[in-house]
Amino acid sequence: HAQALRLRVDREPVAMTTLDALAARHGLSAYDAAYLELALRRALPLATLDEALQKAMTGAGVARAELKGPVSQTLYKRRSIDPMRDASGS
Repeated sequence: HAQALRLRVDREPVAMTTLDALAARHGLSAYDAAYLELALRRALPLATLDEALQKAMTGAGVARAELKGPVSQTLYKRRSIDPMRDASGS
């Protein structure tokens, strides 16, 4: 399925201590810390509506990817987030 979505699977091993340190530093779960670690290592932006992960991304210098299209509009409405206000940072 990853191929159909044009996704690449990252198989590089990451030490659990690395994820644990990121999780502790930013107040994240190990699951969210894994996304943050991948973004840091690959210099990639992340797309998330999770406030804790967004805060950690800002602190770690990870860019936020824009969510676009009908699915993102549904998510924004469900979370009561204004995508225009949120994108401008105000």
